[in-house]
Amino acid sequence: MSLDAPHIGYVLVSYALSATVVVGLAVMYVIRSRRVEKRLKQLQSSGAPRRKPAKGLAK
Repeated sequence: MSLDAPHIGYVLVSYALSATVVVGLAVMYVIRSRRVEKRLKQLQSSGAPRRKPAKGLAK
């Protein structure tokens, strides 16, 4: 990649936008994962029963 090419601005903006999207998705995943784990701990501490597995899925 030549830094003196006339279209280098578009390429760099594309890379930056792609990196921003990937980082944003990773952050969203971590936040959601922590939220789900927190909710599961709340349910377990309150004594909520677990669902039975669907027929045909349990081995």
